[in-house]
Amino acid sequence: MSNSARDRIAAAFDRELGASPVPPALRNRSVHAAVALPRHQPRQSRLLGVVAALLALAVVVTLVVSSHLLRTHQIPAGSTVPPPARGGAGVAYDQSHGVMVVFGGNPALNDTWTWDGKYWTHQHPLATPPALGGTLMAYDSARHNVLLLADMSWAAGIAINSVLDDTWIWNGSTWQDKHPQHEPAIGFDWQAPTMEFDPISQTVLLYGFTKDYQAQTWSWNGSDWAQLKPSALAQLRPSATPTSAGTMAFDGHQILLLAASSGQVGGRYLTQTWAWDGSNWNLLNPKVNLPLLGFVSTAYDPQRSQLVVLTGGDTWTWDGSSWSRQHPALQPPSVGYMVYMSSLNEVVSWGDISSNQDNQMFAWDGTTWRLIEPGTTVPPTGNNGKGGLLGRFTPAAAEATIRASVTNTRPVLLPQSFPDTFDAQLPDVSPDSFWVIYDSDLRDKMITLSVEVPNPPPATGPHARLTTVTFRGVTAKYQVYDTTSPVSMRWLMWNEPGTMVNTISKAPGVPYFLSTSGLTDQEFWQIANSLK
Repeated sequence: MSNSARDRIAAAFDRELGASPVPPALRNRSVHAAVALPRHQPRQSRLLGVVAALLALAVVVTLVVSSHLLRTHQIPAGSTVPPPARGGAGVAYDQSHGVMVVFGGNPALNDTWTWDGKYWTHQHPLATPPALGGTLMAYDSARHNVLLLADMSWAAGIAINSVLDDTWIWNGSTWQDKHPQHEPAIGFDWQAPTMEFDPISQTVLLYGFTKDYQAQTWSWNGSDWAQLKPSALAQLRPSATPTSAGTMAFDGHQILLLAASSGQVGGRYLTQTWAWDGSNWNLLNPKVNLPLLGFVSTAYDPQRSQLVVLTGGDTWTWDGSSWSRQHPALQPPSVGYMVYMSSLNEVVSWGDISSNQDNQMFAWDGTTWRLIEPGTTVPPTGNNGKGGLLGRFTPAAAEATIRASVTNTRPVLLPQSFPDTFDAQLPDVSPDSFWVIYDSDLRDKMITLSVEVPNPPPATGPHARLTTVTFRGVTAKYQVYDTTSPVSMRWLMWNEPGTMVNTISKAPGVPYFLSTSGLTDQEFWQIANSLK
C-alpha cells in the first residue's frame, strides 16, 4: 500500500472516528494496525498483516456504526415546549452558541436550560451552582461566556444573615465557580441588583445596594470584581448619581440605568434614564420619560436599532434619545425574561420574571407581539384567548366591569368627566371593593380611585400642604405634595355615606381614596366633583 493511500485511509478514519465516542487510545491503535504496515515484509508476513488489517478494519467499522446508532438514541431531539414556569431565574443570551441560557429560579431551582430559537434542551453540566434565591446573569462579550452572580445567603431557600455572593461562568457546556479574590457585598433582599456588559470598559457592570442601603457600582474583568467610584459628579451634585433601584440595559452604544427618581420631577415621581460613560453615571433628559416602573424587562434589538422595554401592560422603545410608548395589537400578559435571538432576528419574551404562572413565549417584530409558543402554563387572568393581553379598558368598559362586579358595597362611585384622554386598568376588583387606574397615553398623567383604608406617605418639605375640606357633605383630608408645582401629586380621602357587607374600616360608610399625578388642582377637582 502506498504512503498516499495509507494517509487517505488514515485521514478518513480519523474524520469518522473523531465524530464518534470511541476512546482515543483504541482509535489510534486501530488506525495504526490498519494502515501503518512495514513496506518490506516476507509474503507470508504481508498476508498475515493484511488479515490483521482487515480484522482491525472490521472492528473499527463496527465501532463507528454502533456509535452512530448509540448517538441517535442517546441524544434525543429538543422539545419545543418551554421549561416549567419560574420567577427569579437567571437568563442571558449566549452569543457564542446562539442560545438563550436559563438557570434556576424560585422555588430554589438549579436546573440549566438552553433555547436555540426553536428547541429547548435540558442541560446536565458536570458542575452547577446550588439552588439559589437570587440570580443575576449577563453575557460577557469580551470573554465569550455567561456570567452568573448568585445570592448564596438564600441558598436552598434558607435565609442566612450575611452576604455570600458567588460568581460562576457558563462556557456552553458546564458551569465553573470562579472564586474571585473580591466579591460585591450586594444584597438581593432589598432593591434587587442589576448587571450588564459594558462595551466601553469591556467589563461586566453591576449596580446594586448593600445591606445598609448604600448604592454601589462594580465591574468584572473575567477574573475578579472591583468596586468603582463613580463619585466625581456626586461630589459636585449629590443628585447626580442614582440612589434608587434600577434596571440596566444596553442601547446599542452604551449602558443605560432605568431608576426611579429619588424625588419628584415636575411634580411627579418617574423613572429617570442614566448613562454610564465608563467612569460615571450621567443623568439624561429625554423629551419623554418613562413612568414609574414595576416589574420590567429589557432587550436591545439590533435589527431595528431600538431598546425594547416590557413593563406591566406596556411596551416602550428607546431610539437613543427619547422614549416612545408602543401600541401593539397583542401584549404579553406577563413581564417575561427578554433576549434578542439572532436566529429569529427578533426580541423574545419568555415566562414571567415574578411568578410561576406563565411559561408562554412571545416575539416582538418592531410593531407588535405574537405568540410563538403557548407553553403549558397560562396566567389565570388577563388572557384574551390568544395568549396575551389585547390592550386595556376604556373608562366606559372599566366602569361597566366594576359596577357588575362590586355587589357588596354601595355606593360605587366613578368619575364621569376627564380632563384628557385616558385608558384604564383594573389591578383589583371584587364583590367588596375595587381599584382602578386611569393613565394618559404617555403615562405622564395618572388617576387612581379605590375603595380602601389608605396609608399614603406623608408630604414633607416646606411646600407640602395637608388640609381638611368638606367634600360631598362629609369631612375629608386633602394633601398636595408640592404647592409650587402645578401638576404635583395630590390625594383626597373620605368616608362616603353608604354600606359594606364586609366592612374594612371602623368608621361608618365606605372609605374612598382618590389620587392624581401630573394633573393641576383644577383638573383634580374636575374629576372629584364628577364622581357618581
